[in-house]
Amino acid sequence: MSDLTQESLVGTWRLIDMEVKWRTRPVHIYAEGTLVYTSQGDVSVVMEISRSRRCRLRKAVAYTGRYHVEGKETVHQLTNCTWPFNPKKQLRRRAQILPDQRLRLVPVRKGNTVTCALTWKLADTRP
Repeated sequence: MSDLTQESLVGTWRLIDMEVKWRTRPVHIYAEGTLVYTSQGDVSVVMEISRSRRCRLRKAVAYTGRYHVEGKETVHQLTNCTWPFNPKKQLRRRAQILPDQRLRLVPVRKGNTVTCALTWKLADTRP
């Protein structure tokens, strides 16, 4: 695993895995998404989620904002967003840079009912 720095996050990432738990039980969710970190400190996320790959009714979730790194956490300060997020909310995620250009984000605070761990793969090449 590499050290977490703002520079290590810069790029376009594609969602490759989403682990959702309701309390302690796994919930099977299908998701596609894109996460973009810029060197100027901007972050944007767009995801489509549904109960199965074949489902034609999907829920889109998205947000934009600013980000920075604090230790082993990435902090997203939201400016624009869709449900279930709120503008001006701060999202803290424990971030791990994994082998094969992967990034794992896990909520720092566990929710009362639902938790969601996301694994992303770097999709672009940096100059």
